[in-house]
Amino acid sequence: MDLPLVLSGRVVTFDEDQPMLDDGAVYIGADELIAAVQPRKDPAPAGFDNARVVRTGGVIYPGLIDLHGHIAYNGLPLWSPPGRIKPYTSRYQWPGDQSYEGMISDPANALGALAGKAHLKYLETKAVVGGTTAIQGTAKTGRPYEGWLVRNIEYETFQTKKKTVYVSALPLRDEAAYKSQAQHLKDKLAFVYHLSEGTDPKLIAEYTTMNTEHCLAQGLAAIHCTALGKPNYDEWGPLGGAVVWSPFSNLWLYAATTDVLAARAAGVRVCLGADWSPSGSKNLLGELKVADMWNRMHLNGALTAQEICAMATCNPADAINWGDNSTNTGLVVPNLNWKEVRGAHTYTNAGTYPVYVTIQSVLGVTATVVSTANVPPAVTLTRTGTDNALRWPAWAADYQVQANASLASTNWAALTNLPALDGYDNVITNSATNSSLYFRLKK
Repeated sequence: MDLPLVLSGRVVTFDEDQPMLDDGAVYIGADELIAAVQPRKDPAPAGFDNARVVRTGGVIYPGLIDLHGHIAYNGLPLWSPPGRIKPYTSRYQWPGDQSYEGMISDPANALGALAGKAHLKYLETKAVVGGTTAIQGTAKTGRPYEGWLVRNIEYETFQTKKKTVYVSALPLRDEAAYKSQAQHLKDKLAFVYHLSEGTDPKLIAEYTTMNTEHCLAQGLAAIHCTALGKPNYDEWGPLGGAVVWSPFSNLWLYAATTDVLAARAAGVRVCLGADWSPSGSKNLLGELKVADMWNRMHLNGALTAQEICAMATCNPADAINWGDNSTNTGLVVPNLNWKEVRGAHTYTNAGTYPVYVTIQSVLGVTATVVSTANVPPAVTLTRTGTDNALRWPAWAADYQVQANASLASTNWAALTNLPALDGYDNVITNSATNSSLYFRLKK
């Protein structure tokens, strides 16, 4: 993009401080990065004096990020293997069906060979129509075509020319491959990987190997994980990482799907992926509808609408380090006999994040200090008559609920009521009779 752009309208942000702006503006710089999201009448950021302004007259919503796709196959119809009645139990079974080659691999390969560029543009258009602006799973080409409509996650570098996302749909071959991905994750890069796909308990061994090889970490986006249960997620949660949920494809092939409530309760970030059209949704908007239906019919509405939408927007961005690994400029402030480094950063989701503070002198000498930021999960309060009910995620067992009558006070008192487990939440009822109390979670 050569010139900056301003979009105005009602803006949905997923920012807890300002979740929606009725009259907002999104400022997109010439570098194709968002410079600001703010009320339209606020002063514009520097560099937008001559920017083109588009008054949308509608709602501006974050672009959907599809962390699980095989775009080369998305022109094919839904696949129903002839004569197959029972669900599969493993990803290693259905590619061996006698109809697979003739109904799936041969048509996709032929279209890619005969009309590769036109085919890809058609498939990307289908994704864009469903709101997708970034997709994992590029077409069968050595590199993406120029001027793609949808960001290819494997190749997107945001003009840095540095690869940050690695992908493998097939199991890693040997220990060297695991060590390579573990190093990528240690270096704050991302790894998107099909893991424990199916219902056969033997598939848990794939998860165990990932744990043994130190590949369960922030930056891992593990697709499917349908064989995993609560003990696996409880073990995984403190290590960091995300699971990518593809409910349509899971149910179509295996008659079961990922235990997303167990993942959420353990602190494993949940993302959404459409998979491919032979067994999944046609695009991510369709998969959002499937997730919502499954939530209402089988999860008793445990997931809020905002949580489901986050699975296709801010969650995948954070999962592959497109979100909270951003850099903020701070100040060095004199304070008596030492100097303080001050800066600010907004975290979208609860969790433990590494914070790197780098100071550079006028001579170019740098020093870096590493610390940790603990972002508490949200706590909600509902009040009926004189009864209060405080609710927060059960995985946040190391957080303490505190109360105070004043936000400015430093004397917060811990609640002595013991919480009860309600589904995947901790709940304290009748916590106070004072309707003017404030509550917070604190480690």
